[in-house]
Amino acid sequence: MKTTTLFALPLILLSTLARAGEAPAPKAKRPTVAVLYFDTDSTEPDLVALRKGLAQMLITDLASTGGAVVVERSRLQEIMDELKLGQSTKLDQATTAKIGKLLGAHYQVVGGFFKLGQKLRVDARVNSVETGATVLTASANGALGDLLEMESSIASKLGEGIAKLAPAEAAAPPPKAEEAPKKPKKVSAKAVAAYSRALDAIDRKDKGTAKTELTEVLAEQPDFSYARIELASLMR
Repeated sequence: MKTTTLFALPLILLSTLARAGEAPAPKAKRPTVAVLYFDTDSTEPDLVALRKGLAQMLITDLASTGGAVVVERSRLQEIMDELKLGQSTKLDQATTAKIGKLLGAHYQVVGGFFKLGQKLRVDARVNSVETGATVLTASANGALGDLLEMESSIASKLGEGIAKLAPAEAAAPPPKAEEAPKKPKKVSAKAVAAYSRALDAIDRKDKGTAKTELTEVLAEQPDFSYARIELASLMR
């Protein structure tokens, strides 16, 4: 017994030293999510522009949850321009997958919306960029004036689901907003359309038009925080 113990002791010490020299396991990362422009069959200019407004609002809301790293819309627009997809109102699965990979995203939010009379329906889903499989869905419908409420509902559902896709050790508390105004319960369809047109003007490097649109939006709806954030960015 004594001989066995004496010979075993160095082996135990070597094993302990080897484990001590091992590099710590890398910390799990939050998934990267890209919000793409939603599809639409509409040819109405305001509804076509809404694709950008809806995407930006979802990006802002999903980023505030802290459950994922959300790709900025400006980066998405760069990729869209590179692929010459600026005027496309519908994207096929192969194209969306390519965009997701170019953005370095693990998941992407895609979907569509359509108008029926004075009603609007928005359908969203979260797809895995690697497999194309849909892992989350959310929908909302209502009057055009209820768009902000509809967007908030979709963002809340997707945000909760995306947080569950992230490893537990990667969870992060929501970032604190810097004196951000409270989100209004209602925003007119006219204000949302002007906000969306301002984003399109920003993409066209037409800051003058963007400032005019955003200023008019805030004159009508001072508590429209999304428009205030964009105007503040342009004024820097």
